[in-house]
Amino acid sequence: MIIEHTKARKIHFLNLILLLLTVSSAFSQQSEPQKKTVGVQGIYQIADEAYEILKSRHNITGRIVIVDFSRPSEEERLFVYDTSTDSMLFQALVAHGKNTGDRFAKHFSNTHNSNQSSLGFYRISEQYHGKYGLSYRLDGLEPKYNDNARDRAVVIHPAWYVSEAMIAKHGRLGRSFGCPALSKKDYKKFTELVKPGSLLFVYFPDEKYFQESAVIRQLEGLDHLFASLEL
Repeated sequence: MIIEHTKARKIHFLNLILLLLTVSSAFSQQSEPQKKTVGVQGIYQIADEAYEILKSRHNITGRIVIVDFSRPSEEERLFVYDTSTDSMLFQALVAHGKNTGDRFAKHFSNTHNSNQSSLGFYRISEQYHGKYGLSYRLDGLEPKYNDNARDRAVVIHPAWYVSEAMIAKHGRLGRSFGCPALSKKDYKKFTELVKPGSLLFVYFPDEKYFQESAVIRQLEGLDHLFASLEL
């Protein structure tokens, strides 16, 4: 009886993922999307559940940062949440990797020199002064999907090419070598709100990721989480 229930849950979960991806495919083909693939509140629920699993294992503390790459780059798609109140504190523009896509993010990689963004959960780690000034190193927590982030020098940093002026000129943001880059204006506020130890979730409704992610597969109440997404 328990085996049958578990099997039914897995089938229902996979059906929900397939539905999410079907809507996502239609969304990505539109020049002007009429419907979001998923609401940020639903993504936060996934990240919040993952936070409980990852916090002791990877010394996760502080806030949750979400990057929703189902949205086009001219929209604000980075969100900072306070886990104690489940409230959104901040949202901002954020760039994706230059080989991930133009206006829309479509391709993701964990490979060196791919110049693509990577999906999944990260620990936002120590700050350092680099090419773009004060930046945050990232430790990817998901083998195969983002665990090369530190070696690839994928970090959170400010960048000149993330701006309203860039959107006005090109219809999209500039792109990075795989880093989630913010505008210089927004970055100052970001550093005030987000400290080392926070959790980052880079989201995109990718079928393979949702089927293979060890973190996603550990979450309890998956039916409830995915039923809450705004498909």
